[in-house]
Amino acid sequence: MGSLIISVYTTMPDPESAGALSHQLISEKLAACANIFPVYSIYEWKSEIQSENETAVLFKTRAELWDRICNRIESLHPYDVPALVRYDVNASDAYTRWVLDNTSENPVHS
Repeated sequence: MGSLIISVYTTMPDPESAGALSHQLISEKLAACANIFPVYSIYEWKSEIQSENETAVLFKTRAELWDRICNRIESLHPYDVPALVRYDVNASDAYTRWVLDNTSENPVHS
């Protein structure tokens, strides 16, 4: 059996948009938690090297919500091509239960 929980990484233009996205996904129970931190990104876009400050977000969620959280992030994201990166997570039983409970409409382990 694969991982029960995953982390989903994306970047946003600033802390305010990262916070708004995080609040939205958590309120919709698509994520249990979000870690928000500053990053400096260097990348190629339209044949030019770009560099800028961005804000990264690492969401914790159920593996089975991967498609739903990606679709929701894409619908709310200001970038044409948002970063959507999945990390399978092995976590403690207690933390796994907490993530599962906080991404369910019907928590059982509260």
